[in-house]
Amino acid sequence: MISAIISGLVGSIIIILLISYFKNNPSQSDVSNKLSMGKGALFIAVLCFSMTAFLIWVIFDDHDIMDKPTDLVIALTLTSITSGLGFYFLIDFLFVKLSFNEEKIIFESPWRKKIEERWENIESVYFNDNYYWHVIIFKSQKKIRISIFLSGRLNFLEQLKNIGFNF
Repeated sequence: MISAIISGLVGSIIIILLISYFKNNPSQSDVSNKLSMGKGALFIAVLCFSMTAFLIWVIFDDHDIMDKPTDLVIALTLTSITSGLGFYFLIDFLFVKLSFNEEKIIFESPWRKKIEERWENIESVYFNDNYYWHVIIFKSQKKIRISIFLSGRLNFLEQLKNIGFNF
């Protein structure tokens, strides 16, 4: 069981390293004004599901796990975390989209309603160091979060700089 815990911790470190990599090496979108989640989000989802499968295998393979409730709780907690993260990144990869033209920005996400706002309605833009995303706040108080996994985000951020936002 200790090997499962160590594997979970190693997997967590790998995910942190991958997030750092994607922060510093953004992917480009095939279409300059249509952004979607890049392959990094899909890769992390697959990695999380692989860790989940491994942990489930360890739980069912360890026949004395019921005699070690602490190990069971740790394994189930790690399984819940890795599967939750896997679903989060998979859903983001499939459904998060951002498009823009000269007039407006359209953001679609399964986590909130579709946001359609004009460029001139942008009130502020800042970078959140904790979550590695840019936050755009509109006069309507709606917010868009631009993830480091969003392919083509540099083109979009350049547009924001061109209209006078520094972040």
